[in-house]
Amino acid sequence: MDWLLEKIIRHPRASRTLLAVAIVAGGVLVWWQFVWQNPQRVFEDMLASNLATTSVTKTARASSGSQQLEQYARLEMDNTSATDWLVTVEQSNAGITTESIGTPTTGFIRYTHIATTQKTPSNTSYDFSHVLNVWGKSDGTTDPSLDHLFSQTVLDISNAPLPPIGNLPEAKQQELLDYMRAQQIFTPAYSSVKHAKVVGHDVYTYQVAVKLGAYVSMMQAFAHDMGMSNLDTIDPNQYSTLAPISMTLSIDRASHRLVEATYAGSGFSQDYTDWGLQTPIALPQAHVTTTELQNRLQALGTSTHV
Repeated sequence: MDWLLEKIIRHPRASRTLLAVAIVAGGVLVWWQFVWQNPQRVFEDMLASNLATTSVTKTARASSGSQQLEQYARLEMDNTSATDWLVTVEQSNAGITTESIGTPTTGFIRYTHIATTQKTPSNTSYDFSHVLNVWGKSDGTTDPSLDHLFSQTVLDISNAPLPPIGNLPEAKQQELLDYMRAQQIFTPAYSSVKHAKVVGHDVYTYQVAVKLGAYVSMMQAFAHDMGMSNLDTIDPNQYSTLAPISMTLSIDRASHRLVEATYAGSGFSQDYTDWGLQTPIALPQAHVTTTELQNRLQALGTSTHV
């Protein structure tokens, strides 16, 4: 330390500058550690940033016996409101991959991969060339659920009571956040927050209690803010007397973005990536109807369905 003392004595002006820089750097470090990465701030910022989101990708995986499912759902809420799903289901030596695109008013689907152990009556492999990569547009007759794919992706409450994700005006964002706080819809156990690594992210993992009655009311308001009425038929009073359920949320400590949600009650787990990534979803220009696509599959005589 003698060299440092000598430097301060010989160069007091430079030393004062160095000291000021050290103080500022130390202050930033303290702010980062104790303010920005405070578990309560991280959680509350996550709820807020979720409501000002232009895009995100949700990834879910599940398995049952020999069947494996992998699902990617890309959600775009900027210039284009659309969702793009890529779903792969595999079982033994058979598998199907579909891509579905949904908008607020319609939907499309295509098969990108089909593998089956079934054989034709002449014991040859099936030729799927007239089916693969052919877009089918919802016609209201076959697979009408495609028309609701976008709203299903945005509202996303069938598997777990997840925090809402959308792109709302600032005033609507604040109304929902105020309601969440007033009703204590999401209550993290801050005393038991864990610091961990999840899918490559440095995260806080929270055990969160969710009040279902207030949650349903909040999601109905959120749906209306997003221009949807899909949840209007649900009665929040049916859930108001139920005990809060517990789920696990993992949030990136640096970005304050949701990384993973897990609900053990239904065996549900979902990862979140590509927050704000600008990759507009292009709607198919060439397509047949979903009925035509279904007819092509039936003509092959396989058990594959749209």
